[in-house]
Amino acid sequence: MQTDTWRQVAPVLVSMLIILAVALLRNHSRVLAGILGTMPINVALSLWIVYSGARGERSNIQQYTDTLPYGILGTVAFILAVWLAARAGWKLLPMLAIGYVAWGATLALIFALRQWLKF
Repeated sequence: MQTDTWRQVAPVLVSMLIILAVALLRNHSRVLAGILGTMPINVALSLWIVYSGARGERSNIQQYTDTLPYGILGTVAFILAVWLAARAGWKLLPMLAIGYVAWGATLALIFALRQWLKF
């Protein structure tokens, strides 16, 4: 396999292994499955992909990492909305829907504030 192809495929394989691990662990330890499900693997995998694609060019990596704090705020909003919906007894699809609405609204608010504050 070519090096460039491997750089693109490896992060996908790692993410598939993590999803498989969560599926296997969910019956044995919900706590461990939850921790594994919320670990910052997407950040690490996406950083790996961006870094490989940019060939380590600092400006591309810095530009990418500059947006990570904004993204994590949306993720926190998603988790809080799903948690509240689960506590209220909602089913899976409505829980996910409200989570994504909270995620999108948070990101929209963040970017609107960035525009308004000019930073």
